[in-house]
Amino acid sequence: MNLTSFEYFTAVAKELSFTRAAQQLHTSQQTLSAHIAALEKELGCTLFVRTVPLQLTYGGQRFLHYARRIQEDVSQLRAEFRHMDQKDTGVLRIGGPATRSLVIMPQIAEVFRQYFPRIELQMVICPDCEIADKLRGGAIDIGIAHFGADAFHLQTVDFCREDIVFAATKSLLSRQLGSDADRLLAEVSASGSLCALGVFPFVAQGKSDCADAVITQLYHADKYEPWITARTENTDSMVRLCLRDVGGCLCPENLLKTLLTQRQLEQIAIVPLGASASYSVSVGWLQDPPAWSLTANKQIIDAFVEIATTALFRNTN
Repeated sequence: MNLTSFEYFTAVAKELSFTRAAQQLHTSQQTLSAHIAALEKELGCTLFVRTVPLQLTYGGQRFLHYARRIQEDVSQLRAEFRHMDQKDTGVLRIGGPATRSLVIMPQIAEVFRQYFPRIELQMVICPDCEIADKLRGGAIDIGIAHFGADAFHLQTVDFCREDIVFAATKSLLSRQLGSDADRLLAEVSASGSLCALGVFPFVAQGKSDCADAVITQLYHADKYEPWITARTENTDSMVRLCLRDVGGCLCPENLLKTLLTQRQLEQIAIVPLGASASYSVSVGWLQDPPAWSLTANKQIIDAFVEIATTALFRNTN
């Protein structure tokens, strides 16, 4: 019994005629009849009643059930292993901070699965400072991060920039800065320095990502001491606290605009801080990935970078 036996049997069962089945299979009627006879001998069971048209016996009906199931399994097996050979099946582990993942991963996944439906995208939440080591250690396949100088043994492609902005509700600005609010904010925008705000309440984020490193540099460059009223490890929480007038915040503009509705954005003032508050975000992967790795397939990497860029663009426009 082999796959040809199943193919020949199901063709005869469909046509209920050796002649028509033989034509469909491009073989002779004699060859087909011999295959069916050999199959009946192996099973010890008659599969067809030789009438015109042929009739399936009970044993033939039961064998047809198994034959179709086996053919379906074989078809799925062939398809799966064909995809494996093309390296477009498996799990692709994407490492990135939680909020950045929230901004772009839903749209990346939506588009990516249209091109690679058999690849499972698995998000691994980790801060920027850990992503390079996780890539080199094999814990993730692709990282979305600001790598800076920490790109040893990695291939990276810049696909966007994140710009840190100062944000605060208009009501808090009015209470803290009074009638000088617009003038002082214009001074902050022109200089990129927070000193014009004076003693102003801030909500801060933990020291685990590149945005915090840039923010710390801004403080140190201006010798500005922020008045921290609350601290959180989560960008979303920081923005929500800002909306509640707990304090102003420093946050990547694209994340801010993704997290808030248009109505909420109208409640706050957003002030750019210039080039010194901007940094690149890249897609990174091992420079020499193992042959079995999905990232060894340039088509997958190119598609991921393009889709990520498009996803971010759609989120910020």
